[in-house]
Amino acid sequence: MKNKNSIKDIIKVIKTCSGICKEYMWCMAFKSILDSIFPFINIIFSYLILDGLIYKYDKQLIYKYVFYLLILNLIVGVASKVFGYIASRYEGIVSYRLSRQIAQKTYTLDYEQIEDSEVMELIKKAEEGSNSSGGIVSLINSFYEIVLNSTLRLIYAITLLAGLLSIKDTDSTLLIVKIINNPLSAIIILLSLIIATYLSMVIAKRVNNEGYKVMLKNIDGNRKFSYIYDVCSNYKYGKDIRLYSMQDMLMAIMSDRRYSVDSNWREYSYKGIKYQIINNIISKSIIIISYAYVGLKAIYGLISVGSVVSYVSAITILASSIMSFLDGYVVMNQQATYLKHYFTYLNLPTKMKYGKYELDCNNIEIELKNVSFKYPKQDELILDNVSLKINKGEKIAIVGENGAGKTTLIKLLCRLYDVTSGEILLNNINIKEYSRDALYKLFSIVFQDFKLFSYSIKDNITGGNEAKDEDVWLALEKAGIKDRIEKMDNKLNTILYQRNAEKGVEISGGEAQKISLARALYKNSPLVILDEPTSALDPIAEADIYDRFKDMVNGKTSIFISHRMSSCKFCERIVVLQYGKIEEIGSHNELIKNGGLYSIMWKAQAKYYI
Repeated sequence: MKNKNSIKDIIKVIKTCSGICKEYMWCMAFKSILDSIFPFINIIFSYLILDGLIYKYDKQLIYKYVFYLLILNLIVGVASKVFGYIASRYEGIVSYRLSRQIAQKTYTLDYEQIEDSEVMELIKKAEEGSNSSGGIVSLINSFYEIVLNSTLRLIYAITLLAGLLSIKDTDSTLLIVKIINNPLSAIIILLSLIIATYLSMVIAKRVNNEGYKVMLKNIDGNRKFSYIYDVCSNYKYGKDIRLYSMQDMLMAIMSDRRYSVDSNWREYSYKGIKYQIINNIISKSIIIISYAYVGLKAIYGLISVGSVVSYVSAITILASSIMSFLDGYVVMNQQATYLKHYFTYLNLPTKMKYGKYELDCNNIEIELKNVSFKYPKQDELILDNVSLKINKGEKIAIVGENGAGKTTLIKLLCRLYDVTSGEILLNNINIKEYSRDALYKLFSIVFQDFKLFSYSIKDNITGGNEAKDEDVWLALEKAGIKDRIEKMDNKLNTILYQRNAEKGVEISGGEAQKISLARALYKNSPLVILDEPTSALDPIAEADIYDRFKDMVNGKTSIFISHRMSSCKFCERIVVLQYGKIEEIGSHNELIKNGGLYSIMWKAQAKYYI
């Protein structure tokens, strides 16, 4: 069953690469054919030239043999190099397109899956498997080495060796001559090849199994080492590492993880060396037996001297081809096992199902009905029986203490997660009935943990799509960051941060927050959600944002999340969350009069400004 599955995986890889880049597959095929021919050109013409010299053939004939030897070597050698060079060029395309498939798969997974530790482990296994086995390109090379190169060499070698089976007329009465002059004597070579091949295959299988075990054993260590390495090489962690003297701790952890990984590979290498020595002894034994058998035939005049070179070379190639064929098959099975993780990830099903409904963005009403939610693999409810209706064009503030469920509510509304129970309705239709694109177009969001990329400011705002500069500048102006961008040398084309450019510009947390706000405003969606949009701003910049907030949303439905009660005064309704439940709802003045949780939080913050 395992072999059948491995063969299916191998076929899947071949089909995948054929679909990605047929040119690469054809180049590899032609190269393999040429490489299989190359050694036999030398064998055949060396045999003819040597016999010609010994038996004094016509010199013109010998010169022809030399000429054919040189010209065929040149043509086949150059052609092989050309196809190899072209294949190497396409190899980069194959690797890129395969990586692109991984990236595209990641984008299509549910957000819940991306945060799942098991999915992250699967991604790491796919990466480790590809690195340890040489990847899909390596499997393709192995495939052509087996299917074409080794197979063709086997055919050529067997054809050449057919002459060994012929019976030579001889007057010798020696027993050794009678034995080696009998076609059945070739069984000596055959048995040697079978025994050597079997032992070689067993050794290869053990080596690859050990390698696979080491790869799995090192996944955790490599993942932790990579994390610590990234921390040490990321300048954003530099201040904390230096000021809190974390260098020794991090270096100790890195050394420990690296040592555990290296020790596993060291143990594997020792075993590999032992297996290589045994394999080498086996292959040398075949050569000795071959030389002895063919040499005896030459000594007793059963074959020509030139044939000795031909037959010994053919036997050596036959042995290596059989071993290569079987070893390659074992390696391909093992590579398919490695790459199974790769295809498991590509075929990972998503849980969320989307409908086909589109949204009327001019008329948006949202309703949460008895919504409860807990994160996967957790028992605690983050939201508990929450019901809330948001009307078109309404400005809603959601406030509460840390852990009250504010950001989680937004994630559910954006359908990054599905509710555990209850339902969310958009225009009286369950959110699950809408298409993915319809939902993504609905929201302009600035999350609390927003991310900007080390690309141009314009690309960060437009997502790399074609856009008019004046539209981008307008969004930057609304976000209060236009003046700062205009002072930069490259303005909208300025690259942020140093991770992707030598002259990347470092910006403050407040400036980054304004750019992320400009990105949300540029998208111009009918529903604007701001999760702590001024947390990194100074008081003056924050007051400026609040003063212009009405112009920013411009009659759109908006949801505003904040810990600062003063930022909620301009909202029409304030929703107060506590322990995952709605504690109270009302305007700022109403909630102050009620003397509830909102009033308590308001007064607790207000006393610091008196």
